[in-house]
Amino acid sequence: MYLQKSITYIFFISVFLVSFYLFYHMSLNLTYQTNTFLSDYPSHIRNLINIFHGDLQFPYPIWHYLVQKSSIFLPLDIITSAAFVTASVVTIYAILIYKIIHYLLSDTTVQSSLLSTLITLILLIVGPLDLPNYNMYYILGQWSPNIWYSPTFVMLKPFALLATFFIVKTLQNRSFKFLFITVLAAILSVFAKPSFIIVFLPAILLFYLLRPIYLSKYNTLLISILFLSTIGSILFQYSLLFSESNVHILIDPYGVWSKYSPSIFLSLLLGLGFPLLYLLFYTQRVYKNDYTLLSWIMTIISITVAILFAESGERYMHGNFFWSYATSLNLLYIFSLISFIKYFNWEESKTKIILLILVVQALLGLKYLINIMQGGYAL
Repeated sequence: MYLQKSITYIFFISVFLVSFYLFYHMSLNLTYQTNTFLSDYPSHIRNLINIFHGDLQFPYPIWHYLVQKSSIFLPLDIITSAAFVTASVVTIYAILIYKIIHYLLSDTTVQSSLLSTLITLILLIVGPLDLPNYNMYYILGQWSPNIWYSPTFVMLKPFALLATFFIVKTLQNRSFKFLFITVLAAILSVFAKPSFIIVFLPAILLFYLLRPIYLSKYNTLLISILFLSTIGSILFQYSLLFSESNVHILIDPYGVWSKYSPSIFLSLLLGLGFPLLYLLFYTQRVYKNDYTLLSWIMTIISITVAILFAESGERYMHGNFFWSYATSLNLLYIFSLISFIKYFNWEESKTKIILLILVVQALLGLKYLINIMQGGYAL
């Protein structure tokens, strides 16, 4: 037991150190502007400077605020502060995954600190499937549960995970305490990056309708409180992003996605990989699990959003509506893998096929991570 806990502590320390190295070099490109370690970090650091000089009103500033405050109180230069904050967020996110795995597997014989650590590692590195000479991009087009080049996406993931986990606990237990955590996480997610909330709220309604067991006046009240609590922050986001700029939302089916993918259908298969195979082989199991069902509902909504919508003007090719899909994909992998491990049966051939795909995706994701840590192309 002591050895297992020691390995877990070493793992989390390693997560922080590896993340810090990567994010420091990505942020360092603000100064040196090389063709290595390309990412969104320099532009967000410039935004941060403009925000606190009063020259920019940024709609989702949590990452920027934390970087600025840590640079004052620690004290650190802005690049080191950016790396420190982002690495800390990744480490906290890893701990949250670990704790949720431990909790959801607590009633099984397979639960252990070492297994939870291994699953957490896989979930931190897993990437999409890849085909030779299919797409010049590994991430764009297929998208991935793990994207490292955006600090606001890294900032969003812990809040999205908490909101998803606790909304299910809220409905299962009809608990105002769990609702409070859900509302807090949901509001913070809006100010980390608004991509999650636009699929989370409609997904909750569909999930609620598909689960008659949870239908009650009290749960309806709890969901109403969640919607009323978050709607103001969503409208504030919209006003900053679109009302005072030349950018507006377009309905442009397949427009942006087709620019990054030779085949949208094939890219979807490559990105969904493991959870899609798990769904096909164990449909009833996936449907009966509240977490996998909600994650699939969010994923389907986010795919629809990514296909239909785009931003006009210079932000058209940014593909910002795809961040909803990336966030949903991240949650889908987490809860699908936990369910897969919970009912793992080595005697079944279907289990071996799913496991093989998962291992391939983990190795591809690890290869991608090593490549970008060496300054390689992050897209």
